[in-house]
Amino acid sequence: SQLKNSPSIDCIKPARTTEESSRHFWLVRHGESTNNVKMDRIFAEPNLPQWKANLKFMLERDPDPKLSELGREQVSALHRHLALKALFSSHKPVLLYSSPLRRAIETAAALQKVLLGDNEIILKPSLCEGGGLYTTCAEDGTNSALPGGSPTELEHAYPNILLDVTNIPEEGWWSGKTIGKEDTEGPASEFWHRAAEVAQWIRDLRPPVGLENVIIVGHGALFDKVLCELLGLGRTSFQIAHVNTGVTHIEITNSQTRVHCINSPPVAATTSSGSHSTM
Repeated sequence: SQLKNSPSIDCIKPARTTEESSRHFWLVRHGESTNNVKMDRIFAEPNLPQWKANLKFMLERDPDPKLSELGREQVSALHRHLALKALFSSHKPVLLYSSPLRRAIETAAALQKVLLGDNEIILKPSLCEGGGLYTTCAEDGTNSALPGGSPTELEHAYPNILLDVTNIPEEGWWSGKTIGKEDTEGPASEFWHRAAEVAQWIRDLRPPVGLENVIIVGHGALFDKVLCELLGLGRTSFQIAHVNTGVTHIEITNSQTRVHCINSPPVAATTSSGSHSTM
């Protein structure tokens, strides 16, 4: 089963307050990346078998792509997104987390510009996409893990973006990986395990009073698995798709998890689906 493009009317309502502790989380997928564009082009090539298309893409992909031109347009319109409109209009402070991958940081930076106050983008390595950070060898097709940027390297790479790099190891945010590419296949995969840890982190997160609204910028395949874990849907029956800059809004209280909307699509209809995961 797939759950997609399913906004509820709660998307346009202000966040509710209850007597019990209530935290609101907006999961925002990054805008279209240059890898999304590259994959769409490769898979549109006539008479190219899927296995050859997959291999060609793996060899041509950028390990850490930036936003495409359309992606930059998408993220610049996030302040008008239906699922985020009530949050922005409330003028309440927000905690802003992001994957350390470039396309996510660039998306979070667009939100940082329009949020109230001096919001640092808190980089969290476990929010990266399935597979991690890796490159593919053209000679034999093997994958090699890349360490990712150190705190200093990330701050130098984004001099105009206010980053919180407290969670980034000095050796690099994806350092210490002994395999070329994180295992993403099957319900017992390393990716599922990491997604379950992210879901538990969301459940356990207790922001300071006044910071109960949290935006998490990440990736489609990651959010699919995190939501399946949060909502108890299991690991084999459901796929929760997220288009580029699609937004899911959930509210977690001491007793329940409330779904306000899932994959609420952007206002503009020109966004690519980015349906191929781990892009």
